[in-house]
Amino acid sequence: MGCCLVSVACSSFGAGGADDEPDGLPGGDGGPSSDGGVVSDAAAPDADAPRIDDGGPTPVAAGWDGVLRAFVTSSTFTVAELGADPRRWEKELCTKTADNAGLAGRYVAWMSKDGSNARDRLGMGGPWVLLNGVIVAQTQANLTGGSLGAPINVDENGMAVGGSYVWTGTLADGTAGTGNAPAATCEGWTSSLVVHTGIAGWSGHSAAKTWASREKRPCNNTTYRLYCFQQPEAP
Repeated sequence: MGCCLVSVACSSFGAGGADDEPDGLPGGDGGPSSDGGVVSDAAAPDADAPRIDDGGPTPVAAGWDGVLRAFVTSSTFTVAELGADPRRWEKELCTKTADNAGLAGRYVAWMSKDGSNARDRLGMGGPWVLLNGVIVAQTQANLTGGSLGAPINVDENGMAVGGSYVWTGTLADGTAGTGNAPAATCEGWTSSLVVHTGIAGWSGHSAAKTWASREKRPCNNTTYRLYCFQQPEAP
């Protein structure tokens, strides 16, 4: 396959700058909460976070098919559009989004609800890379046990999206907020009421917790992106 490396400036994948941060954070209505392991304020600068192999974001050979893709969706979704069925997240949202962009394979969303954890559906594949060739995680353990190699801030079309909210309902360890699942997942992704909340990550961060669990956000008609991860082909 192609042997040229994709050139990526490491500085492009640090913490989101002032323009990338959501208005009024941390604090304020619908702001961060410490319940269920969700962070209560902004993460430390990503530039200081551990990186894969301590070498910063790592480009891989262009066109190499020995890796799996990861992206954040260009489209945003309301809770009603998400629905409560993880099979819909996979087929109608992530895989269909990938298909429309010409990306082959099966993709699952980094989404959880009570009884269905994101990490369990993801499996033990890897490595996962952005469409610009930068490694996000070598293994599933990198997604749940520390900082990413780079923020997941490139969409299915290869376009950088910067900092943006992403629905996850998922804590830093890849599980739903057990014991607090309704508050963490918009009542299992069935409620669009302002009094209910769901965990959202921030695509401008690679630091542990905040990329997937920045804070709880109100469920009413809010539209956020999704993280999608390609799955290994069955043997």
